[in-house]
Amino acid sequence: MKKDPKVTIIIPVYNDEKHIIQLISSINNLNYKNFKAIFVVDKNSTDNSEKILRTLTKKSKKIKVILNNKKGSAANRNKGVLEADKNTKHFAFTDSDCCVEKNWLNILVTTIEKTPKEIKCVGGINLIPSTDSKIAKLTGAIEQTRIGGGNTAQTKIFKKSTKVKSIPNCNALYEKELWIKNKQDESLITGQDGEFNYRLHQQGIQFLINPKAIVWHHRPQTLKKYLKRMYKYGVASTKILKKQIKKWKFLKTRLYGFLPPIFFLGLIITLAYTTIIPKLIYLFYLVSGIYLLIIILTSIQTIFISKKIISLISPFILISQHLSYSYGVIKEILE
Repeated sequence: MKKDPKVTIIIPVYNDEKHIIQLISSINNLNYKNFKAIFVVDKNSTDNSEKILRTLTKKSKKIKVILNNKKGSAANRNKGVLEADKNTKHFAFTDSDCCVEKNWLNILVTTIEKTPKEIKCVGGINLIPSTDSKIAKLTGAIEQTRIGGGNTAQTKIFKKSTKVKSIPNCNALYEKELWIKNKQDESLITGQDGEFNYRLHQQGIQFLINPKAIVWHHRPQTLKKYLKRMYKYGVASTKILKKQIKKWKFLKTRLYGFLPPIFFLGLIITLAYTTIIPKLIYLFYLVSGIYLLIIILTSIQTIFISKKIISLISPFILISQHLSYSYGVIKEILE
């Protein structure tokens, strides 16, 4: 009988004591046998995550816990790669605020082993746990829309196996050599997986989502935390753009991420020029009206996805999301 290829699961950990027990339980419950999990604790983690991990995995032969002297998920993932067994064939990744399905790893490995050679990274979908707050579930529903999530693999719920341009590292499996040759940029604290995948995509690497590989991923539980995350995403998008040599090429592939700040800046400039050209106020009203119409239509879509009364506040959240993200982009540009 052919032995399953060895997989190392790498999980960066930062202040996730609330979720870590559930994640360990799901890792132990995997129906794939030939794996080892490495939890890499961030040096800036201040809660009891490391203590809980070491206590619960003390006698485990499948799980290893290490403390990294660097900060950030990219540095922690790279550290985990260095600590992996030499006979590892694939690196799988999830996050410490996630919980994996029993057949998650088995599906990812089976998928990458059966796909064409140009596909060197596979992933799955990221669902919201039933225990998450109403706001978390609502923002998750909003991000399933094109206007609320940019139609990215991070938030879209795929119905069938689909090729994509990038796969979030809360649910991904890469060929070993691919990661070793490239590695993630440790200067990026947010958005490092997107930048990493963009570099791979430029090399002709293809990515595939298999919706049967499921990870349950906790979202920010309050609106304040959610908007803070959106701000960080905006900052990260601009930092990545600054780092790219071929900036225009990157901007074309990630244009959706820069449309909100372009829109709001355009509105402000148009309004400012109405003192010189009064008729521009009509353009301001027209563009604002179109934006509000799009927000309303997206909110209706969210209501059908969510099917909850709280989804009636979707217009407010959508506008706040766009503003927070735009603020992050603009602030980073000016720095």
